[in-house]
Amino acid sequence: MLKLFTFFLSLFFLHSMVEAQTDRTINGKVFSNDSVPIAYVTVSHKDATVQTDASGAFSIKVTSPGAILNFSSVGYKKVAVADLGNYMQVYMTPELSTLEDVITVGYATQKKANLTGAVSTINSEDIVKRPVMRASSALQGLAAGVTVTQSTGKPGADGGVIRIRGIGTLGDANPLVLIDGVNGTLDGVDPSDIESVSVLKDAASASIYGSRAANGVILVTTKKGKGGKVRLTYEGYAGKQKFTDLPDMVDGYTFMTKYNEARANVGTSALYSDDYLAAYQAGKTSDPDHYPDTDWQKILYTGTGNVQRHYVSVA
Repeated sequence: MLKLFTFFLSLFFLHSMVEAQTDRTINGKVFSNDSVPIAYVTVSHKDATVQTDASGAFSIKVTSPGAILNFSSVGYKKVAVADLGNYMQVYMTPELSTLEDVITVGYATQKKANLTGAVSTINSEDIVKRPVMRASSALQGLAAGVTVTQSTGKPGADGGVIRIRGIGTLGDANPLVLIDGVNGTLDGVDPSDIESVSVLKDAASASIYGSRAANGVILVTTKKGKGGKVRLTYEGYAGKQKFTDLPDMVDGYTFMTKYNEARANVGTSALYSDDYLAAYQAGKTSDPDHYPDTDWQKILYTGTGNVQRHYVSVA
C-alpha cells in the first residue's frame, strides 16, 4: 500500500515539473537594425499569434521547449528565432525592393505593370542617332500613335507638326509640351540635350493636366550632370543636300502663247498681242529688263547644299 502511494505521488510531482517546463510565457521586444522599436510586428508560434505594441514589446505563451518564433512585418524581412529563454530581443532588417521598368506619368512615376494609361517612352540613344536639327523631326516614327509632319523646308520654319492619335479638336490640336516640368516647345530643345521623352496618349495618363492635355502630353527630360568625373561630349556630322525633283518650267514666250490659247478656248480675247509677242522674241536677249526670260531655278538652285552640325557639352 505504501509503495502504491509513493508511485502516485511521484507521478504527481513529475506531471507538475513537465507542466512547469512546457507551459510558460516569453516576453521580448523587436527592433530595427538601427535599434528603433517596431510596432505591429506579427509574432507567431503554432496556434498562438500576437502583435507587438507601440514600443515593440510582445508577450506570447509557448507550450513546448525549444519553440521557434516567427516574426513578420510589412517592409521587413521575415525572421525565425529559436526560443532561448523567457526574454528575447529580436532585430529585423528592412526589405528593399527595386523599382524596375519605371515610367514617368506627369509629376510622379509608376511601375510599368501597374500603368493603365497609354504611354510611350523614347530614350536619348534613339534620338541622337538621327542627323536632324529639330527635336520634333527626331521624334518622327519612334512612338506609336504619334504623327510628325514637316510641311516646309524653309530655314527657321522647318519644324514638324505633332499630332497624337489624330486631330481631336477643330481648334488648336497641338499637344501640351512640358520640358522639365515647364511649358515650352519641343523644337526649343536641342535633340542632343534630351535625356528621354514620354508621350501620354490617352485621357487616363494625361488627366492630371486637365483640359490642356486634351490633345496629349509630351514630357521632355533634359540631361543633367551626375556624380563622378567630368564628361566631355562631342557630336558632329556633315553632309550635302540636293533636290530630288524640280518642275520643268517653260520659257516666257511659250507661256504667253499657251495662255492666249487657253483664253481662246473659253471664248475670251488674247491677253498678249501678236506685236508684243514679236517684240518679246526680238528683245528678250538685247533688252532683258523690258522682256525678261529668266530661269530662276537654274540661277538659284546650283550644285548641292552643304550642311553640318556640331555639338559640344561638358557635364
